[in-house]
Amino acid sequence: MEQFLIVFSGRNSVMTLSKYLKLYRIKHEIISTPRQVGLSCSLSIVVYKKDMPNVLRIIKNGKFANYPTIYQIKNNGIITTYIRTM
Repeated sequence: MEQFLIVFSGRNSVMTLSKYLKLYRIKHEIISTPRQVGLSCSLSIVVYKKDMPNVLRIIKNGKFANYPTIYQIKNNGIITTYIRTM
């Protein structure tokens, strides 16, 4: 199933988004930010494509210090790549 990586520049935003996702029962996983992405925060959130409209609505309506960078995760079984979408 297609997944997206959500990367903020600060750890607090990751934890706040996770709290909202739990509240709305949206499946997600907090992971270490892949080094290929190379942004400053050490944590990121992975969500499924089917949940992205709701995730984006939560981000838009939430009180976050900054807007995240969002990547589509592509995995061919051998190599994982991250394609910036927002």
